Amino acid sequence: MTIAETYPQDGEICQAPIALEVDRRGYYANNMFGSTDDFDDDYSYSSCTPNANYMEGNDVVYTFTIGEDQPNGYLVGDIFGAFAGLHITNVCPSDDMTLANCKGKAFGSMGGSFRFKIEPGDYFAIASNWAPPQSVDYYFNLKWEDATGVNDIDLMNNVSVYPNPSDGLFTLEVNKLETTDLTIELMDVQGQIIYKNEVKSVTNYTEDIDASAFAKGIYYLRVNNGTDIKVQKVVIQ
Repeated sequence: MTIAETYPQDGEICQAPIALEVDRRGYYANNMFGSTDDFDDDYSYSSCTPNANYMEGNDVVYTFTIGEDQPNGYLVGDIFGAFAGLHITNVCPSDDMTLANCKGKAFGSMGGSFRFKIEPGDYFAIASNWAPPQSVDYYFNLKWEDATGVNDIDLMNNVSVYPNPSDGLFTLEVNKLETTDLTIELMDVQGQIIYKNEVKSVTNYTEDIDASAFAKGIYYLRVNNGTDIKVQKVVIQ
């Protein structure tokens, strides 16, 4: 009898991670959607989250490298999804890992965000979730910034959405930008674009968006000025 060899799928374990590469704007992961549905619960402990609650579901493993040409910088990340967690570690998750092995963490009932000082080296980024449920559809960004940090007038600090939650009628407000073009997109949790608008040459911009015809639930509003991207979770109830 011949026994067929099996190999882990990309992202299943630390020995077969999904590689992330930095682009010219410093993004390792930019608007990356994924799901833990086809993966197993290979790792159940992370020093990045209290009581390891956000590493108890299925998990997907990514890897990236902070190069020696990127010293004295910050890793900025966020993850969106129901009870989703993002763990940045310099070792594969294990019961022996300590808090010193945790280099970034984002978690919460709908995900979370972080900004941590980080040194050159090789890292894992593990997307997982609270159990139950055992799987989650998630969306995350991961970016390296130099030590000067975020400019106070960039897109990340000047986008607001209100009211949120709403009945589907909400206002997007973008302020204090240099004259720029904007692309505005509303996406569902699968990453499908259900609304899009492009505006030209604005510095301050306000738009009333009517999404009341869509089903109640969680959506993501993405604002892109060609250089930076801001994603805001929107809840319709």
